[in-house]
Amino acid sequence: MRGVSEYVATLIITLVTLAAGAAIFIYSYNVVDSYYNALIRTSEEVYGGSSAAILASYITSSRDLVIIASTGSKPVTVMAVYINESLATACTLFYNKTSASLSSSSAVTVPYYTAFVIRCGVSPSARYAYVKLVFDSGEAVAKASRVG
Repeated sequence: MRGVSEYVATLIITLVTLAAGAAIFIYSYNVVDSYYNALIRTSEEVYGGSSAAILASYITSSRDLVIIASTGSKPVTVMAVYINESLATACTLFYNKTSASLSSSSAVTVPYYTAFVIRCGVSPSARYAYVKLVFDSGEAVAKASRVG
């Protein structure tokens, strides 16, 4: 019984490895490209006159919900943050080296064309959360997943 030579075996393994690497690269590129295009589309909507939009949201390993958003061509007053349909009672909003407490009884006005970050605490067992920001001129929604 004869086997395959080591040269042919090496060539076959090399081709399989290159094909698998190319498939992983193409898949990863498509995922990153789709997120990038969604971010650009949202940014253009905000720049084009939308009041505000959520650019990204995630849950950190230290159980903080982080929401990154941006205002459009007009100042926006952030009135409330809802996490999983419940009003968040203690959040902090950061913009332009300024921080402000955002509670159930307060609102914060963010200047036009400004990126801002909101941090809220979430349950230790939360793997994802549905987020809704309520503004004076509308609302924005997003889904946040745990990272790290």
